[in-house]
Order: sequence, then structure tokens, then C-alpha cells
Amino acid sequence: MVLLIILYLILPHAIYMSHSLVCYSCSGGHTCGTLFSPNSTHYKKVTSKENDPFSSCSITVTPEGLTIRDLVPSHTCRSSSYQFCCNENLCNSLPSPPLPALTSRKCAIGKCTMSDGICVDDFDYVTVLSSATESCSITYNKGVHYKSYINNCQATVKDVSHHINHLTSKPSIFCCNTPECNQEILTTVIKDSSLQCYTCDSRITGLKDCMILNESSPHVYKTKTSSLSEACATIIGREGQDAATGKKYPMFVIRTFISKCVTSKQLGKMSYGGATFEGRIECCTSHFCNTRTLNITKRHRIFSKKMLMIIGMIIGTLAVLAGIVIGGIHLMNKKKNKDKYGSCATKEPIELSELSKHKSQRSTADTYPEASAAPS
Repeated sequence: MVLLIILYLILPHAIYMSHSLVCYSCSGGHTCGTLFSPNSTHYKKVTSKENDPFSSCSITVTPEGLTIRDLVPSHTCRSSSYQFCCNENLCNSLPSPPLPALTSRKCAIGKCTMSDGICVDDFDYVTVLSSATESCSITYNKGVHYKSYINNCQATVKDVSHHINHLTSKPSIFCCNTPECNQEILTTVIKDSSLQCYTCDSRITGLKDCMILNESSPHVYKTKTSSLSEACATIIGREGQDAATGKKYPMFVIRTFISKCVTSKQLGKMSYGGATFEGRIECCTSHFCNTRTLNITKRHRIFSKKMLMIIGMIIGTLAVLAGIVIGGIHLMNKKKNKDKYGSCATKEPIELSELSKHKSQRSTADTYPEASAAPS
């Protein structure tokens, strides 16, 4: 029993302190770029030093269009359309940085050592997270605060400033999801997490299991946060075009945490993590509540400029044809009326004039015998 207790106390330290990261490494060529395959032989695997929580796997596209995959210091990561970083083994296997890029999810990177109640910084940097399943973190272990980021972060403490609880000898983990929210050291916390939500990012793992939530999928996490201001969220974005690279990206779904989240009931222009897109965001505040499937159909722009021009041309053509038809019908009716009534109108004056002439001839003196010729 004593041995089990000792193992229980030591094991978390051993697991944390033996942290190392394995990444793909290659440079240039199609086999390192969009045609990269883990089954290829055109790469090598590199491993970080043990006890180093400040390394990341990366995919970087240079201005010349060359792709570099490598193990890099976390503080050099700047998530963008040209760079992707992650901190799980062999996670830099994507063809290229996912789009739309998250560019504003910043976290502090560094550590400080407690000395007489004061946290003395050994170094302090900032990194930008690439995935919505990652959280800023602070891990307290043996008097040292490690500021970094963790995929599928499992918070063990709450961010409650009114409750002070001395941290135990076991590692304590603080998780949050707002820019540089892991700057403060862990002095005012209580145990347990604040909220638990599903997290997944289809930009990285595909729509399967994230669009229609599959809780048993290895790409769907049950993540915890320490922040009281955060809510569970489901984000759906329509297909679009990246402004920086001009590349088109497909519809995507993200399930994550959002601080001060506001639900949007209709499709519109949204912003998350520095990415702007057309879509929807739905928020909720109970454990694992972000399970709904938001069925949005792909809308086509019916009233685009090109379509309006085509519709205008069609309407104009139909109007001209209608005018020709109506004009033709009017002329035909007019001609028929002329044929039916026009002859009577012309003959009648002739007959009347002849009759008048005949009468006038009968009424002249020449048409009657003279009075002297009458019989007596």
C-alpha cells in the first residue's frame, strides 16, 4: 500500500518531466510539401530534449514557396497562412498550413521559479496557436511555473481570485483560451476545472467526426478550462478564399471554448482566433453541451454581379420579344378591322352620289313634256 501511494505521488512528476516531442523533418521538394506522406522515405524524425516543454513541430512555407518541416522552439511559432505549429508527436504531417489561419490566439511561453514568494522569470516569450483544440496553460511543478500551451488541456484548478488554496506537491494545470491568458502565476486558485467541452478542428483532421460529433473519435477531445468567462462553442464556416495566399478552403467545423461567447442565429460575417469568415457560432454553458450539428446548406450567390447581368439580359430579350409579338397582334387586328368595315365606308358615298345624280336628272325640265304638248 505504501508503495502504491509513493507511485501515485511520483508518477505525475515522472510523466511530466520526461516530456519529449517527435516531429517530421524535411526541406523543399514536392515530397516535403503538398505531396508529403508519412509513408515516404524523404524525411527524418527529430526528437526534442527531455524535460523540454517549449518545443513544437512546425510546417513553414517560405516566400519562395518551399515547405520546411521541423522541430522548432515554441516561441518562434507564428500561426498564419504560411506557418502551422503543434505539440503532439508527428503532428506536422498536414500537406500545408490549414486555412483559414488562426492568427491571434497568443499564449505566453516561458517559466519562472518561486523565490521567497516571488516568481522570477527565467525567460518570457509569446507564441501564436494554430489549432482550436489547444489552450494556453500554466503547469506548476516543484516550485516552477511553466507557461506554454497544451492540446486537449486538462485543467486541475479554477481561476477564482477570491479563494486561495495552497498548491500541493502534485503538478497543477491551469488552462485558458483568451490571448495571453496564462501570464499570471498560480497563487489564487481552487482545485477542479471550471467547464468541460468537446473540442475538435476539422481544418486539421477533416469534417468526419467533428461535423456530426463522434465522441469516441481520437480527434474529438473532452477538454477542460479554468476560466469562468468561457463557454463551449460550435463554429461552422462556409467555404471561402484565403486573403493572404488566394487559396480556396472548404467548409469547416470547430468545437472549442470562447470567452464571452455570443450565439449568432443566422449566417453572417464571423471572427474567431483572428480568422474572418462567413458562418455561424453557437454557445452554451453546461458541461459537454456543444454537441449539436448545425446544418447549414451551401448557399450560392444568386444575386452576384455576373448573375444579375445574365438575368438582366434575359429579361431585356423577353421584353423585346413580347413587344414584337404584341405589336404584330395589334397590326393584324387593325388589318382585319379594315378589311371588314373599310369597303362599306367607301361604297356608300358612291351610291348616294349616284342616287342624288339620278334624282336631279329626273327633276329637271328636260325630263317632263312641255305643257303645250299635253292633251287637251
